[in-house]
Amino acid sequence: MGKPRSKAGVFAHEQAKVVACNIAQKIKGAELKARFDGSGARLIEAGGGRVGFGAGNFCTESRPQVK
Repeated sequence: MGKPRSKAGVFAHEQAKVVACNIAQKIKGAELKARFDGSGARLIEAGGGRVGFGAGNFCTESRPQVK
């Protein structure tokens, strides 16, 4: 996609679940089905004591689909 990825722990956590699932599937000789789709949620500090919340798919082809 050529765009930087969001660096929030929620994405690392979700990716780790996919990796763990696929390692277990590989050990069993089963098909690897788990995929990380880029979905997540995060708080975004805006300064001055303000914070926002964003959730959705941060890794879509054209642009993030986040609300």
